[in-house]
Amino acid sequence: MEKQIKYTEEALFNNYMVSSLGEEYVHSQMPFYFDKDTYDDMVLYSEEINRISLGILQEITDTHKKVLNYFDDFLFEDKIFKLKYPIAPMFWTRYDTFRDADKNIYFAEFNYDKPCGPKETHLALGRYSQEVYIGKLYAQEKCNEQVKIVCESNEIHIRQDLINIKEEYTYAPSDNNMNIPTLAFGNFGIYLINYKVQGFLVRWSKSFLTNDNYTWMCPLGIKEFSIRIKKLNTKNRKEIWDEIIEEVTFEYDFTSAYTNINEYI
Repeated sequence: MEKQIKYTEEALFNNYMVSSLGEEYVHSQMPFYFDKDTYDDMVLYSEEINRISLGILQEITDTHKKVLNYFDDFLFEDKIFKLKYPIAPMFWTRYDTFRDADKNIYFAEFNYDKPCGPKETHLALGRYSQEVYIGKLYAQEKCNEQVKIVCESNEIHIRQDLINIKEEYTYAPSDNNMNIPTLAFGNFGIYLINYKVQGFLVRWSKSFLTNDNYTWMCPLGIKEFSIRIKKLNTKNRKEIWDEIIEEVTFEYDFTSAYTNINEYI
């Protein structure tokens, strides 16, 4: 706990992070590893989408002026689009990235925070999961009621398909400076500077929606996984299990398999 408090204090005061109710439990020391294929896909897709997006932005009043038909009104709109000098380069960009159970890569948001930050907060999706509604989390009657409220609202809402986000095996911070294994959904922020991916930051959550008070982070890395777990379809499964347990117990001193309640492996 002392190490976690020291970490959050450093983040809060040296890096201007936003304080929240769960700040003592915001960081797990246990790293999470991507397989290299997933990492390579995230880098490839995000850099290509970023290249296309910035290309459109540079020609927004000329070659790609039809895109302006999709903009609603916002503060200083006329002055911004009438600027004659080149647009300042984006200092940094963050893509909110997810992967599904089949390891497909999806992007939920493209956060171009300079100079688009004020525009982003103007939309309905808000900070984190504010005004984000996931139909499968509601009973049918409540879902219909929420749809009606959104349709009658003056605020802009964006309809998105829900993907089968992969629950990852990771660790969550706990009391006494401990980290406990858990299943969680990862929002992998990909940061781009000068057209290249420069870093990743994960926000873990126990549900589909990220709660500012109950999300946490951990170090990220890349590792090739030599072990693949496959479902065993065989009639002598129990005999195979007994052989494995006997070997790990007597040759590797792993006695935790004998819980007397459930099979450990």
